[in-house]
Amino acid sequence: MSWANLQRELALLTTRSIEGDLTGEQQSDLTRLLEQHPKLIDDYVEAMFIRSSLHTQFDQFKADRLLESCIGENIGPATMSRRVNRPRRLSIGFAAAAAVVLLAAMVWVFSQSDEPSTASPNRPTQAHRADQPAGAPLATLVATENVVWDSEPIQPGQELVAQTLRIKSGRVGFALVSGTEVQLHGQSTLRIDDSMHVTLTQGRVDFSCPPGAEGFTVQGPQGVRVVDLGTRFSMQSQPSGPSRVHVTEGRVRIEQPGMATPIELTTGRSVHIDPQAHRVYSYVVEHLGVQDPLQMVPAWSLEKGDSTRVGPVREPSASGEQGAWLIEDHGTAPGQVAMYSYKLTDQQVRRPWRAVARVRVIESTGDNQVLHVDDGERRWAMWLHPDRIATRNHRAEFIDLATGLDLTSKEHLIEIVYANDEAVFLLDGNEIGRIQREKTMGRMYQPQIRFGAGSSLGTGSARWSFVRFAPEGDQINSH
Repeated sequence: MSWANLQRELALLTTRSIEGDLTGEQQSDLTRLLEQHPKLIDDYVEAMFIRSSLHTQFDQFKADRLLESCIGENIGPATMSRRVNRPRRLSIGFAAAAAVVLLAAMVWVFSQSDEPSTASPNRPTQAHRADQPAGAPLATLVATENVVWDSEPIQPGQELVAQTLRIKSGRVGFALVSGTEVQLHGQSTLRIDDSMHVTLTQGRVDFSCPPGAEGFTVQGPQGVRVVDLGTRFSMQSQPSGPSRVHVTEGRVRIEQPGMATPIELTTGRSVHIDPQAHRVYSYVVEHLGVQDPLQMVPAWSLEKGDSTRVGPVREPSASGEQGAWLIEDHGTAPGQVAMYSYKLTDQQVRRPWRAVARVRVIESTGDNQVLHVDDGERRWAMWLHPDRIATRNHRAEFIDLATGLDLTSKEHLIEIVYANDEAVFLLDGNEIGRIQREKTMGRMYQPQIRFGAGSSLGTGSARWSFVRFAPEGDQINSH
């Protein structure tokens, strides 16, 4: 087959792969073509690089997946037919324009490729060039959304060298020449060191690393380091505070000075690393302090009525409260709730699990502030009042777990611990009740954990200092 015909075959297979129409036989043809003609790998990588630059996660953002909101998808001959769910869409005009540019760019890529020389048939592909010369382009800015720059503004399409990106708000996405896609959220500072190394000073960043980019490394504050082992993951850090890592797909290795053994984190798992307090714990999802749950790693979603208010609050007190997330509900009309939720998997709720929160009730006129977990069939809940805590039985009746309390003067630790078809409810480490599975409230909702103002029948407000969920057996620090 002539070189021109090989290029045409590659262009056809690549286009169908991008459109998700590649059959199993065509998938094998694509793999065989690249194996037999290594020179075509450069063309393939460049075409896919352009594709990723035009169709990253900026064409949609998922409100219900955060730190399941990682950009891109793993791209390679062996994985091209697998699609990844994407977040919410930008305008149709943007998508149409991107498609036109993509097709034009692919035509240019394949038409510009020369027939291979026999002198160097196995030159390295763009995806593996980490040793870039000084000043060489290391990445391309893909897109921005509502961005406010704190460093020199950069436009989509502009090449990036070894440099620091600072944004005050919005989103910025770029693609490294190694194939890794990166997205900065909100107030973030990140330095591009080379095509396989970046340094995160603060903020939240999502990474999507394709096959061949294993070893891509993120250096965080206080010596925390995350090494890609084939994955999509997110990292959130503060200059002098804890770091969080969440793996959407695949696995990463986490290293830190003084850590006896590196941590390997797999799909759906998160870890909280606090070097100053010498604490490391694993969890599925977490809310902490004055940080917006919608911006956590991974991110929560929010159902909110017009008569509710949420936001950070700081009220130093003798109890040592440093800050919390305030949830207020002043309405009783249908839909007047303010509930944060995070989707769990069947596997996460079928094994023993623990839901933990530190909260202070401010006021309540009825059943309002609540922490609950749905497992697909049952709902396990702790309803919080100024002077009592209740749950609901299989007849949907409220039953008191503890009365004569004062939940308003300081924060209290509440826990739901599930194992062996039974949930145990704890207040400040002490058991206040338990309920068998068949005796608790039936709810056929998808597995999830939720907290906040959960009933439009009552009003109320509370300060939530933290909320965490983790399968039992994993280390979870509740202090």
